[in-house]
Amino acid sequence: MNNKSIKQTIKKLRLSKKLSQSEMAKMMNISQTSYNKLEKGDTSLISHRIYQISQVLGIPVQDIIIGSNNEEELNSKLNDLKQKMIKENNLKSKELKDLIYEKEETIENLKETIRDKNEIIGLLRDKISSSIK
Repeated sequence: MNNKSIKQTIKKLRLSKKLSQSEMAKMMNISQTSYNKLEKGDTSLISHRIYQISQVLGIPVQDIIIGSNNEEELNSKLNDLKQKMIKENNLKSKELKDLIYEKEETIENLKETIRDKNEIIGLLRDKISSSIK
Protein backbone atom coordinates (compact mmCIF):
# COMPACT_ATOMS: atom_id res chain seq x y z
CA MET A 1 0.00 0.00 0.00
CA ASN A 2 1.42 3.41 -0.89
CA ASN A 3 1.59 6.61 1.17
CA LYS A 4 -1.42 8.13 -0.62
CA SER A 5 -3.70 5.18 0.05
CA ILE A 6 -2.59 5.04 3.69
CA LYS A 7 -3.53 8.71 4.04
CA GLN A 8 -6.92 8.03 2.45
CA THR A 9 -7.44 5.16 4.89
CA ILE A 10 -6.52 7.36 7.85
CA LYS A 11 -8.98 10.03 6.72
CA LYS A 12 -11.71 7.42 6.24
CA LEU A 13 -11.05 5.93 9.67
CA ARG A 14 -10.93 9.38 11.29
CA LEU A 15 -14.27 10.30 9.73
CA SER A 16 -15.78 6.97 10.76
CA LYS A 17 -14.86 7.87 14.36
CA LYS A 18 -16.46 11.31 13.80
CA LEU A 19 -13.24 13.13 14.63
CA SER A 20 -12.10 16.38 13.04
CA GLN A 21 -8.52 17.02 12.01
CA SER A 22 -8.32 19.46 14.89
CA GLU A 23 -9.44 16.83 17.40
CA MET A 24 -6.95 14.31 16.00
CA ALA A 25 -4.16 16.86 16.24
CA LYS A 26 -5.05 17.71 19.84
CA MET A 27 -5.06 14.03 20.86
CA MET A 28 -1.69 13.56 19.15
CA ASN A 29 -0.22 16.68 20.76
CA ILE A 30 0.56 18.27 17.40
CA SER A 31 -0.83 21.31 15.61
CA GLN A 32 -3.82 21.04 13.32
CA THR A 33 -1.56 22.20 10.47
CA SER A 34 0.87 19.38 11.19
CA TYR A 35 -1.94 16.86 11.24
CA ASN A 36 -3.34 18.28 8.00
CA LYS A 37 0.10 17.78 6.39
CA LEU A 38 0.11 14.17 7.61
CA GLU A 39 -3.30 13.44 6.12
CA LYS A 40 -3.12 15.54 2.97
CA GLY A 41 0.38 16.85 2.54
CA ASP A 42 3.75 15.42 1.63
CA THR A 43 4.68 14.30 5.13
CA SER A 44 5.73 10.66 5.23
CA LEU A 45 3.45 8.53 7.39
CA ILE A 46 5.74 5.57 7.80
CA SER A 47 7.19 7.02 10.97
CA HIS A 48 6.34 7.30 14.63
CA ARG A 49 3.23 9.31 13.65
CA ILE A 50 1.44 6.30 12.24
CA TYR A 51 1.73 4.62 15.64
CA GLN A 52 0.26 7.73 17.30
CA ILE A 53 -2.60 7.79 14.79
CA SER A 54 -3.34 4.13 15.45
CA GLN A 55 -3.45 4.77 19.20
CA VAL A 56 -5.77 7.77 18.85
CA LEU A 57 -8.13 5.87 16.54
CA GLY A 58 -7.86 2.70 18.64
CA ILE A 59 -6.90 0.69 15.57
CA PRO A 60 -3.88 -1.56 15.01
CA VAL A 61 -1.17 -0.06 12.77
CA GLN A 62 -1.53 -2.93 10.30
CA ASP A 63 -5.21 -2.04 9.76
CA ILE A 64 -4.18 1.45 8.71
CA ILE A 65 -1.50 0.14 6.37
CA ILE A 66 -3.62 -2.70 4.95
CA GLY A 67 -6.56 -0.41 4.52
CA SER A 68 -9.36 -1.74 6.68
CA ASN A 69 -10.22 -2.72 10.18
CA ASN A 70 -13.72 -3.77 9.20
CA GLU A 71 -14.05 -7.54 9.04
CA GLU A 72 -17.21 -7.24 6.95
CA GLU A 73 -15.39 -5.08 4.41
CA LEU A 74 -12.47 -7.50 4.27
CA ASN A 75 -14.87 -10.44 3.81
CA SER A 76 -16.68 -8.51 1.09
CA LYS A 77 -13.38 -7.86 -0.71
CA LEU A 78 -12.44 -11.54 -0.36
CA ASN A 79 -15.84 -12.61 -1.71
CA ASP A 80 -15.50 -10.19 -4.64
CA LEU A 81 -12.08 -11.63 -5.40
CA LYS A 82 -13.43 -15.17 -5.07
CA GLN A 83 -16.31 -14.39 -7.47
CA LYS A 84 -13.89 -12.84 -9.95
CA MET A 85 -11.67 -15.93 -9.79
CA ILE A 86 -14.70 -18.21 -10.24
CA LYS A 87 -15.78 -16.24 -13.32
CA GLU A 88 -12.26 -16.38 -14.75
CA ASN A 89 -12.06 -20.14 -14.07
CA ASN A 90 -15.47 -20.70 -15.65
CA LEU A 91 -14.37 -18.76 -18.71
CA LYS A 92 -11.14 -20.75 -18.94
CA SER A 93 -13.10 -23.97 -18.41
CA LYS A 94 -15.47 -23.08 -21.26
CA GLU A 95 -12.53 -22.20 -23.51
CA LEU A 96 -10.90 -25.56 -22.69
CA LYS A 97 -14.15 -27.47 -23.29
CA ASP A 98 -14.53 -25.72 -26.67
CA LEU A 99 -10.94 -26.60 -27.53
CA ILE A 100 -11.47 -30.24 -26.52
CA TYR A 101 -14.64 -30.37 -28.65
CA GLU A 102 -12.72 -28.98 -31.65
CA LYS A 103 -9.93 -31.53 -31.15
CA GLU A 104 -12.44 -34.38 -30.85
CA GLU A 105 -14.03 -33.26 -34.13
CA THR A 106 -10.59 -33.18 -35.76
CA ILE A 107 -9.85 -36.68 -34.44
CA GLU A 108 -13.17 -38.01 -35.83
CA ASN A 109 -12.44 -36.38 -39.20
CA LEU A 110 -8.98 -37.94 -39.26
CA LYS A 111 -10.41 -41.37 -38.36
CA GLU A 112 -12.89 -41.03 -41.21
CA THR A 113 -10.07 -40.06 -43.56
CA ILE A 114 -8.09 -43.13 -42.45
CA ARG A 115 -11.14 -45.39 -43.00
CA ASP A 116 -11.60 -43.90 -46.49
CA LYS A 117 -7.92 -44.41 -47.33
CA ASN A 118 -8.01 -48.00 -45.99
CA GLU A 119 -11.06 -48.67 -48.15
CA ILE A 120 -9.28 -47.25 -51.21
CA ILE A 121 -6.19 -49.35 -50.41
CA GLY A 122 -8.42 -52.43 -50.10
CA LEU A 123 -10.07 -51.70 -53.44
CA LEU A 124 -6.69 -51.16 -55.10
CA ARG A 125 -5.39 -54.47 -53.66
CA ASP A 126 -8.45 -56.27 -54.97
CA LYS A 127 -8.00 -54.71 -58.40
CA ILE A 128 -4.28 -55.55 -58.47
CA SER A 129 -4.90 -59.11 -57.37
CA SER A 130 -7.62 -59.62 -59.94
CA SER A 131 -5.43 -58.23 -62.72
CA ILE A 132 -2.55 -60.50 -61.75
CA LYS A 133 -4.76 -63.59 -62.00
